[in-house]
Amino acid sequence: MRYILILCCAVLTTVFTACGSRVNNAEELAIPIINAIRSENANALKSMLPSQKELASIYSANPEQLGYVYYNKYSSDYRKEYFEGKMTVSMDIIKTISKNEDLDWSAVEYSRPVKKDINDSGKSFTLVTIPLHFPKGDFDLTYNAVKENNRWFILEDVDIKKHEAGK
Repeated sequence: MRYILILCCAVLTTVFTACGSRVNNAEELAIPIINAIRSENANALKSMLPSQKELASIYSANPEQLGYVYYNKYSSDYRKEYFEGKMTVSMDIIKTISKNEDLDWSAVEYSRPVKKDINDSGKSFTLVTIPLHFPKGDFDLTYNAVKENNRWFILEDVDIKKHEAGK
């Protein structure tokens, strides 16, 4: 009985700790994103998306990036599905590029992420670039992040491109 109680407490602690996971800045999303790609887990990327509740304010702050909001009773459901679909497509594109370029994600080395805050009228997000070094060459992993309710989320695409010298 005592061991069951200890086991239950351990499981509950793990569950509640995972629920409250937060990152303090946009760059801290880099490691969970790399781990999701490494394990080819699109659901892990989807877990870093904003919730249905946060999407309304994110859309209103980013009409030039995400498109203007036309309200109807289906729009909020569509927004969440749109983002989840984009993460699935992003993962598929990264898998294809990884296969074509023979990238070994278990051997990847990465440098400190570089962020660029975009604050124009109609746009307010952070572009993060992570320099990656594979045995077969250098690449840049990029993603857009947005802060809402003191939490950072992925916004739209996660992308990988060959590193261009001088950039």
